[in-house]
Amino acid sequence: STDAPGASTRPVSSMSTRPPSLENLSLRQKMSGHIYTLRPYFGRLLRPLPRPKTSPWFCEFLDGEGVPVRLTGRLYEANSKSAVIVFHGLGGSEQSGYMGLALRAAAERGVTCLLLNCRGADRLGSDIYHSGLTEDIANVLSSPAFKAVKEIDLFGYSIGGHIALRYATRDVDERVRRVAAIGSPLDLRAAADDFDNAPFNVYRGHVLDALKEIYTTAYQRRPRGIDPILARKIQRIRDWDEQIVAPRFGFASGADYYEKESVSTRLSQLKRDALYIGAVCDPMVQMKSVLPFASAPRLRMEWDQRAGHLGFPENFDMGLSGPLGVENQVFSWFAEG
Repeated sequence: STDAPGASTRPVSSMSTRPPSLENLSLRQKMSGHIYTLRPYFGRLLRPLPRPKTSPWFCEFLDGEGVPVRLTGRLYEANSKSAVIVFHGLGGSEQSGYMGLALRAAAERGVTCLLLNCRGADRLGSDIYHSGLTEDIANVLSSPAFKAVKEIDLFGYSIGGHIALRYATRDVDERVRRVAAIGSPLDLRAAADDFDNAPFNVYRGHVLDALKEIYTTAYQRRPRGIDPILARKIQRIRDWDEQIVAPRFGFASGADYYEKESVSTRLSQLKRDALYIGAVCDPMVQMKSVLPFASAPRLRMEWDQRAGHLGFPENFDMGLSGPLGVENQVFSWFAEG
């Protein structure tokens, strides 16, 4: 099939650096974003792809309050001079199905790859995380697993892409080469509002259920914040950020958190080249909240009309050499750096 990754005949793609206006899309096209989101999700859930062999990874450090934090993940060691660190989406973990796609792409190229659990995402109670918790990246990069690595790329899905981009606007390790974000929010306030106000709310419930699991295990290990019984009653992302994230990390409010951590208005400060890949009809991270920030000088944006949230066609093609597919094309882009 020409849709298979690595096919010699590259099919016509719906990719575009200038996506159409949402006003010009039919209702059927807009609803297709749900299909493109849910179909690959359930496909990965029902028939998980085999993963290359990895080993457990962890690093430990003290947070700003002097409390021990333990980050975990799965490490694919390729004895290479380059490495990729992969970040999952909100409520996800290294076990999320899409994370395995990045791992496979790394293994095919002989690149060391860490599938990182954001703080607490392993449900072991270390803590919780937020969308700008970039100090954890610095601790990961200083761990023994990366001492011999000369070049490092950051690859984030959804909120993981926001974390990676936000890191690239701060003090960046000299070994970090490029950053890629897939279906990521850029303006946290706008993304939260869109997520909360969407008429089809199955995604919000799924994400919040996962966040509540993470929070509960963290609270059981070290009680701080509101009681988990109260946390379980939260039904909106903005309320979660207001009642859980902001007080935990010292923000004055949810709005203060959005203002201080959103990468949207800081993209001009990117210290590394960055790639953003979005879905025109993404039902979770809407294109309208991303496009206003497309002109950042070091940011390349690509869009696909046949895609959903973290669900892209197998023949996704940015015109780069190598196999087709989002992860394959991202790794080809990394190699250009």
